[in-house]
Amino acid sequence: MKKELLARDGTVNWFRQRCLCLRKVEEEEVNTTTTTTTTEDEDEYKEPVMQTSGYELADRSEVGRLLPAYNYFDGRFSIGDSDSHTCVVHHDGIVYFWGGRNETNGKIHRFDLRTYTWMKPISSNLDKKDSRYYHGFTKQENDPIFWMFGGLDNQESKYYNDLIRVDGRTCQWNWEQFTEPTDGNSEWPSRRRGHVFLYRESNHSLLLFGGCGDESYSDVWEFNISLRKWTKLATTGDEIVPRGYSSGILMKKDNTDVLVIYGGDIGVDNQTLTNQLCILNLSTLVWKTYDNSITPPLFGHAGTTCKISNDEMFIFGGCNDDYIPYSDSYIYNLKYNTWTLLEVENILPLNCSSIFIDEERGIINLYGGYDEQRRTDTHIVIQVNPLYDFKIYRTFPKLYSTLNRQIYTDILIKSIE
Repeated sequence: MKKELLARDGTVNWFRQRCLCLRKVEEEEVNTTTTTTTTEDEDEYKEPVMQTSGYELADRSEVGRLLPAYNYFDGRFSIGDSDSHTCVVHHDGIVYFWGGRNETNGKIHRFDLRTYTWMKPISSNLDKKDSRYYHGFTKQENDPIFWMFGGLDNQESKYYNDLIRVDGRTCQWNWEQFTEPTDGNSEWPSRRRGHVFLYRESNHSLLLFGGCGDESYSDVWEFNISLRKWTKLATTGDEIVPRGYSSGILMKKDNTDVLVIYGGDIGVDNQTLTNQLCILNLSTLVWKTYDNSITPPLFGHAGTTCKISNDEMFIFGGCNDDYIPYSDSYIYNLKYNTWTLLEVENILPLNCSSIFIDEERGIINLYGGYDEQRRTDTHIVIQVNPLYDFKIYRTFPKLYSTLNRQIYTDILIKSIE
């Protein structure tokens, strides 16, 4: 079988032609764009119009140094100015957003990675007051079934320990809400916010770590989806200081599931940040901590952590203990236990953003967040591998040294199996 893979040049032609990546220089310049009005019943999906202002950014100034691009979409279907929201990517290329501090009113918003446009949002049967932030949001396997846990109420600032299931396989998008049993005989996690909440495919279960409520937590819970039952895992090993607002991701090491936790706020009465890296072996339930983490200690980057390969996770932004946001981008390699700082130039410092990956094109997308002065609707695009196909690099890493030369532009790579 013959495969033909075309390594794109540094101009990232496809993405520019489709989206016209621009950076906003002054807010008032947006007034020059043309707007249209629609009636209330005209709610069928239409492709949004890009708002263009400012000047175009190069995607890469030189080999080894990345430049972001900034998108400003028509806000009709987007979540608008937002921070502390969450998102997950479905296998069909649709990104689903829920919650956050915004005006989404409990709707699930959708972004299409195939066309880089916002789609019509999905209304829910949850009231506006039930929209959350600092909550957990994940998706199971390849099914459009979503799970949400806890978080803060947008209206009353209460935090919860309810579990919500959303089934997207029907046109109705059925919502189910599970709450703590009152019989006193069942285990159930306490109310919390700022926790790590992930889907574990190998066990068809949900994992919950840490967070804070009346106190900070370092407990680990697993929810058996088939049995609808929570179990508190009896972990051992290195002591894990209770924390909230940390980053967490599931990876594999030696064919074993491991939970990787980075940073967070370990203060109960007073805010205290940590840059500790903790790894839980989910077979032995043994914790191990590492002190080789990046500095300075940050938190608020939980929504901007993702797995970019079998051994690597990407972390962006966060803030310090004065709530000043950062723009640092790091990659952690689980296999070699190393951190790498990505040199992404001129990127906006943000806290409590969300992240999603376009694996087909090797593009990291960041949406929203807090830029020290206000929450924003900024959509940042980082073309990670503009000189070569993302999948080629992950499959053949030694090929990078050959392709990563300025004399190459478009390179046709053929392999025959």
